[in-house]
Amino acid sequence: MMKKVDSIRPLILLLFFYTLFQFSIDQHLLLSKLINLGIPMIVTLIHLDYLYRKVKFFDKTIIISIILFGIITTWSLLVPFIYRTGDLSYFASNNFYVLQYIFRYLALAIIYIKVFKKEATIEGFFEMYIDACLLFVASTIIFMLFPSIKNFWFSHIYLSDINRLNIAKSYYFTRVGIDGFAGFGQSFKIIIGVILGLYLNYKVIDNDGFNVKLFLKVFSLALSTMFYGRIGMLISMLLMAILGIRLLRKKSTHSLALIVLIILMSIGTFVLTVALQTEKFQEWFNWAFQFVIRFINTGKFGSPSTDILFKEMYFIPELKTFIFGDGFYTNGLTGEYYMNTDVGILRPILFFGLLPALLNYVLIGNLLYRTIELFKIQRAQKLYWVLIILSVLGLFELKGSIQFVLLPIFVSFYCVTKHDFLVSNRSIQKVK
Repeated sequence: MMKKVDSIRPLILLLFFYTLFQFSIDQHLLLSKLINLGIPMIVTLIHLDYLYRKVKFFDKTIIISIILFGIITTWSLLVPFIYRTGDLSYFASNNFYVLQYIFRYLALAIIYIKVFKKEATIEGFFEMYIDACLLFVASTIIFMLFPSIKNFWFSHIYLSDINRLNIAKSYYFTRVGIDGFAGFGQSFKIIIGVILGLYLNYKVIDNDGFNVKLFLKVFSLALSTMFYGRIGMLISMLLMAILGIRLLRKKSTHSLALIVLIILMSIGTFVLTVALQTEKFQEWFNWAFQFVIRFINTGKFGSPSTDILFKEMYFIPELKTFIFGDGFYTNGLTGEYYMNTDVGILRPILFFGLLPALLNYVLIGNLLYRTIELFKIQRAQKLYWVLIILSVLGLFELKGSIQFVLLPIFVSFYCVTKHDFLVSNRSIQKVK
């Protein structure tokens, strides 16, 4: 049985990869979108009874999540009519996005549980997620090294006009992947992979061990965030610093960890030095490390992007707007966000006010906490991981809106964690 499961493991990994980083074929766009949504929806709907009876998925946590999401969705549909703005872009780009991806991630979780059965642990699910992110990084490297392959692929998949413009920018030549332009969402998914890797490493370290392969995976993911965005890079550096401190504090692991870290840093320095001999990499380096370069030159941290962010995009709205919103999410003519702000914590407030904006975070916080509550770790460690993820979410929300990327991912995490928890409890009861 195990040999049969192992033989299809690569296919399951590819399914993870495609679910996380989906694309559509340009010449068959409608068909691609129907397949991308239709198949996961069918898989989920025909397994609703399985989720209810076997996985016990539809519990108090999920019911509360459905109610909260229903309130937010209803609010997002009513506000444009109440204010007579007709702006349904919030629902289209956020709520409808979540609905689509909940089906996709739930279908992935169902297939994972059905294939691996009792071996379908949340740790195994995390490993698959990490490996899928590494495949995405591999696609980036291939496109960077072989532009002809990139051009061929991008000529066949659907890309929005803004994504095509971004891909054409020379200093963004690293921000590409299997699904096109690698922006904020892709960067956040990889950061989630880094956090999952930290969690798995912590479990090994707590047992006085050190998994070199796992450490290399997490280090590679953290390093790859340099390709996709500066905020992701800064957060990954902080996360790896936390892991490094944890490793060095353990007597059983600090010597080996130090040796591996020195070797990796030496290799990274060598590769970067060689890469910077080319003009493209120099331009990318100047973009990626603008914070450091400005600090060296002026003694101040920042970049043109953060200058615009803090000077123009952060502001306190009028009291009426702050409490009730204005019913606008985007500018219908330019496609830019209302009041020209990219700030994730401001955009929902400007659209439908403070209360529904707060409900978004209550929804995510509740699902996050209830998922981690089922982890087989001590209570203090559970709170630690809740704070880590909420802190990362908060940092990303200061730059853009990412909560709707996180929500469907954690729906799948909750599903697999619930299954893992029930299987473990049944095993314990059998032993008794």
